[in-house]
Amino acid sequence: MSPLGSLLVCLLIIAGASSLASAGEYERAAAELSRAAVRNQKTRVAVMPFQNVGKRNFLAGTVISEKLGSQVMALGQVEVVERTLLAEIMREQKLQHSGAVDRGSIKELGRVLGVEAIVAGTVMELRDGRFEVNCRLIETQTARVLAAAIAKVDKDWAESLFDDFSIGAMPAWTSFELASPAAAAEFDAGVEDCGDAQDAVMDMDRSILDVKARYWAGRLKARDIKRDSLKKNPGSEIHDPELRKEFYRELHRYYEEPELRPLSGADISRMQRTQKEIERLAESCGLSGA
Repeated sequence: MSPLGSLLVCLLIIAGASSLASAGEYERAAAELSRAAVRNQKTRVAVMPFQNVGKRNFLAGTVISEKLGSQVMALGQVEVVERTLLAEIMREQKLQHSGAVDRGSIKELGRVLGVEAIVAGTVMELRDGRFEVNCRLIETQTARVLAAAIAKVDKDWAESLFDDFSIGAMPAWTSFELASPAAAAEFDAGVEDCGDAQDAVMDMDRSILDVKARYWAGRLKARDIKRDSLKKNPGSEIHDPELRKEFYRELHRYYEEPELRPLSGADISRMQRTQKEIERLAESCGLSGA
């Protein structure tokens, strides 16, 4: 096993798996929604990324909705739209990725995806570190709420460095240009409303992906990471799931290099400034990820 693989194993052992209580909450909510769908003769549904209330954890809405969607799919009572297809359609239709949905976007999703209902909801971080999940099954044709479910789940997606990264075949390396402060300003100036914010955030995330991967690979190689000091997973702040996967692939590739070229102070400064602009735009528009 490679040094990075050994590190991953150690971190995952320390972190542990999701609690049984959380798994039970996801299963219960999924069962309630599935029964309601069958009762109302809805056979194909889409699970939207949930909206973050308070905007304290950008990744929460996406992760929780994916976990719930997996449970609905596992029950096998209704067909669930694959999440990458959902994300692609939302980008093409320029629908919000923040989890906020209105009557018009619900109907449009129903038409484009061929779904009879969607699952939408909100997540809110509680004082004990868990998340309260409020989700609804909504008929796409009428935007009528068919059922609702509430759950409280543990925050189990930020306990290891690479919880959504599995080591496998690495694609060809792609180099991305670093964003300058002027470029970040141009992105921001081009955002006329929050409907364009997701694309702007994706462009900025992509522009610093390479330097971010080199930065974290250097820290890993130097063993300059203590799990208790981390506020969140490196890379978890990247909103688009496909870009996040690319980050972990590049991180792995750089980690395996015998001699990693160090970053300059200017590189790190540009990365930090662009990341701050991403966070500002994401918070102002309530983005929770793709």
